[in-house]
Amino acid sequence: MYNAARARAGLGPLPVPADAHIDVLLYTPDDHVTETSIRNIAFKRGNVWLTPRAKSGCLPGVVRQLLLSEGRIIEGDISRSELQADEVVLTFNAVEGCYLARLAFL
Repeated sequence: MYNAARARAGLGPLPVPADAHIDVLLYTPDDHVTETSIRNIAFKRGNVWLTPRAKSGCLPGVVRQLLLSEGRIIEGDISRSELQADEVVLTFNAVEGCYLARLAFL
């Protein structure tokens, strides 16, 4: 699934170099965002960072769990139709930590 999504975007298969800054968003058949191919993700909505709900099928990453337990992010539904080009997002995993990124539609 991850490599297929990456191939559709013209990216190479996993594993990727640690300095890879281009990734793809994964989403459910009903168009709810779950994660990227190598990171969890959160979207700024008002004054909170919203990460996809665990029931969406996203991986329950270690950093995701930490940010949830500290109240830095909350779970919610994020529809693909809500996403905006150049929107700032928060990406995170246990290897890289947390980084701000921008959405681009290819």
